[in-house]
Amino acid sequence: SLVVGDGGSTIPDALAAAGDQAPDVLFLALLPDDGAQAVDGIADVPALADVRVIGGDGLFTQEFVAAAGPAALGVYVTGPAFGMYAPSYATLVADYTAAYGIAPTGAYHATGYDAAGILLAALDAVATEDADGTLHVGKGALRDALLATAGYAGVTGTLGCTATGDCAAPDIAVYAIAQDVVDGAWPPAVAGAAG
Repeated sequence: SLVVGDGGSTIPDALAAAGDQAPDVLFLALLPDDGAQAVDGIADVPALADVRVIGGDGLFTQEFVAAAGPAALGVYVTGPAFGMYAPSYATLVADYTAAYGIAPTGAYHATGYDAAGILLAALDAVATEDADGTLHVGKGALRDALLATAGYAGVTGTLGCTATGDCAAPDIAVYAIAQDVVDGAWPPAVAGAAG
């Protein structure tokens, strides 16, 4: 485990240290610009010539691929398992694309959409309105309504919240960066998927 930045190593230093360990796999928990620098720098470390690179969801972006260019080829990245989402997800993407002229680009757009929906449903359940239109929301009541969420029909699936406030469907996939993605296609294909 090597730390980069904030008092840790630089990316070239971390890659050199990783090369000294001759890993089979290198996991990059980095953001797009640092991830691009890392995959580009692997070519400078002969011991990493055959290493498999896996990036966390911070690299599941078009920005990473654009910054890394051809160095991104063959990199695996984790991200939301869009193929496991509810049929209503396709409607969300179509509506968003119609409204903004581009499909959603953020990795967790559907999760954010569901989070907003859960919050709005909880607000609707607990908010009260005075005759003059003043809206009141009790913090405790809102918290309790959020934590009581069960069976919410979201675009990421049927959701419920745990006692600690986790409401997401934890469906993650591994994607492979191929030439079509380097050329601008998005999202990448699920690793190992036919097609």
